[in-house]
Amino acid sequence: MSHPVRHAKRSAFTPRPGFTLVELLVVIAIIGTLVALLLPAVQAARESARSNTCRNNQKNIALALNLYESSQKEFPGYVEDIKLPNGTQYEGRRAPWAVMILPFMEETALWDAWSNLEGKSSTPSATWAGLPSPVAPEREIMVCPSDPIDEPGKPFSSYVVNAGQAFDDTKRTDSQEYAANGVFFDRSTKLTYGQRSADGREGKVLRTSMDSIQDGTSKTMMVSENLFTGYWCHDTLDASTSKDFKHQFGFVWHGVINNAKRRINGHNTDTSFDPGITTDALDASNEELGYPSSEHPSTVNAAFCDGHVTTLADDIDGVVYAQIMTSNYKRSKLVTANNQTDAQLPPVSDSSF
Repeated sequence: MSHPVRHAKRSAFTPRPGFTLVELLVVIAIIGTLVALLLPAVQAARESARSNTCRNNQKNIALALNLYESSQKEFPGYVEDIKLPNGTQYEGRRAPWAVMILPFMEETALWDAWSNLEGKSSTPSATWAGLPSPVAPEREIMVCPSDPIDEPGKPFSSYVVNAGQAFDDTKRTDSQEYAANGVFFDRSTKLTYGQRSADGREGKVLRTSMDSIQDGTSKTMMVSENLFTGYWCHDTLDASTSKDFKHQFGFVWHGVINNAKRRINGHNTDTSFDPGITTDALDASNEELGYPSSEHPSTVNAAFCDGHVTTLADDIDGVVYAQIMTSNYKRSKLVTANNQTDAQLPPVSDSSF
């Protein structure tokens, strides 16, 4: 008699295939190693994207500055007088370069708001403090993504323009400014009580244009970045002087580099100027802050007068840095520690920076 085949029951204790503890630890270690290897690459890719955005910002700013020059036949000052539409000019009513180029950045409505703003009167202590948001908005194009805004909604800026020789350069023989030393200068004249501006010109306005740039537009810096700028729209200081605007809205050079801070990224701790800071709180030593600085590793971005944008290493030779800021080597007041004038120095080549 046949019997049905019986299937043996699977034992509840039959071993199943799987990872041992040692194998699991090995897998975890491998994953950790891969993450550690990939993380710097991811961070580098993100910084590369941020730096590229910064360069695009500067390219557009340089384009607007060149459009302004083409329209007005001169560059704006790093700070200058701003009149009401009817031509009225209040004493001390000034605006930085970033305001003056608004019409050339497709910001006509914002420019109209500025040009109709009553702003300062003749009161020396009056400031643009408390500007309403319609004329002082946060503007993405004015901020490097690697230098994010401390207070969202505020009109902070990352960008500065070529403001020439520092006032505390030991090679200065007088307080006069010279167009050949840079590209952008203090062009404000309506200072209160007849005060002269910090550059000693006593009302004479420096005018610079493309024709002034005799060293070549591709070898003369126009725009760079700085971690210590204030608001793009802010005239923060006392109306009786132009002191310290140079290193708030611009970047500078020294003929004598006798301080390790006088270089690109010499100061690279992000500490923006307090927009309400007083003139007395800023002194000549702060011109060391007037060098390009950024959060990009060992570099800054810079736009030149021909519109091209490049990166500059923070170990660039100090004299070469000064040379690519002066606009006319035959007339600039650059004198090195070895008493060589700009005209006596070897010409700057593309490989020099």
